[in-house]
Amino acid sequence: MGSRFELHVGFPTSAEAAARDFLAIVLNGGKRGWSCSDVLSIHSEMEAEDPHNVPGTLKYLISQSFSDREEVSADYVLSEAQNVLSTLAKMDIDDARLEVEYVFGYRTRVEDYALSGSSLPFSEPPEWSSARLNFRDGERIVTPNSEIHFVIQKKSDESRAACLSSDQASRILRTYGVDVQQTIEYRSQAMTERGSNATKLICTSYQESPSHAEFEAERVFAQSGLFEELTARDYTLKLVSERILGCFKPITEMAGHLSVSEASGTQYAEHVR
Repeated sequence: MGSRFELHVGFPTSAEAAARDFLAIVLNGGKRGWSCSDVLSIHSEMEAEDPHNVPGTLKYLISQSFSDREEVSADYVLSEAQNVLSTLAKMDIDDARLEVEYVFGYRTRVEDYALSGSSLPFSEPPEWSSARLNFRDGERIVTPNSEIHFVIQKKSDESRAACLSSDQASRILRTYGVDVQQTIEYRSQAMTERGSNATKLICTSYQESPSHAEFEAERVFAQSGLFEELTARDYTLKLVSERILGCFKPITEMAGHLSVSEASGTQYAEHVR
């Protein structure tokens, strides 16, 4: 099994042009694995603003997920993160942020797997020093240590199940003792490209350490009632445990806009609508 690093670049509602240009730049640079999700709503259980969200409403989430079948070095991920921050620093964008994460556990249960489910065995995530995360063009944002994403979605695009709202999804999880701090409803680029109107919900529970995240994920996974309730609603559930290695906002270098060609902007505009 290879590395499980992820990079996520968030843009607020006011930054469609910047999101479009950023995606065009990374794709024109020959980088693979980048895609854009359209965030439709955010429901927060916290009184304070999520410390590693972009100010205001997160609207565009452009991500690079490295294949877990290929070994990706930490140095390569750090180099990619530096390139992202350097690109953002040259753009005319008031608010954006880069998050570097490592997936260290995965659990789901579907009918074909019965109680055994499907899983990615928990692994020890890397721990990077502050010095290693001292990027040019980036200011560190204080974040929780780890998190569990509870990914809820309809079993198929054709499902006629009643749609769950962000608040409803949070309430269901809280019934089973999950401390949900934030829920995002979004549509991935893959869903948009195949013409699906469906959405996914990500309910996030922050954890103080990977060991706490592993314990909590196993506790929730053992509760068959949660999976049975969502199955009855024609929904599936995945538990994804992640270590937040670092979160950064770009330090703007100039007021000018790092532009791409008009053709490129038009070509990639569909990815962020």
